[in-house]
Amino acid sequence: MTTTLIEALRADARVKLAIIHSQNDLRHAMAVLTEAIDLMRTAPEDRPDRPLEADPAQRLAADLITIEAVRADLAARLDAHERALEAGIFGPVAQPPATP
Repeated sequence: MTTTLIEALRADARVKLAIIHSQNDLRHAMAVLTEAIDLMRTAPEDRPDRPLEADPAQRLAADLITIEAVRADLAARLDAHERALEAGIFGPVAQPPATP
C-alpha cells in the first residue's frame, strides 16, 4: 500500500495536534501537582482549608491522599498522552471486541 502526499500530510498534522493537545494537558496536570505540593509545604495555621485544631496525623493522611489522587490523575494523563501520540502517528487503532 502506498501513501499519498495528502495522507502523509494529514498524518503529520494529526501527530502535531496530538502533541500540542496532550502537552497542554500535561502542563495543566503538572500545575495541579505543584499546587498540591506547595499547599503541603504551607504551615498548617496558614492553610485556608484546614482547621487549626486538626490532628497532625489527620493532616498528614489528608496530604498523602491528596498527593496520591494527583499522582493517579497525572498517570492517567500520561497514558492518554501516549495513546494520543500513537493514534496521531499510526492512525486510530481498532479496539478488540469485548468478550462476554
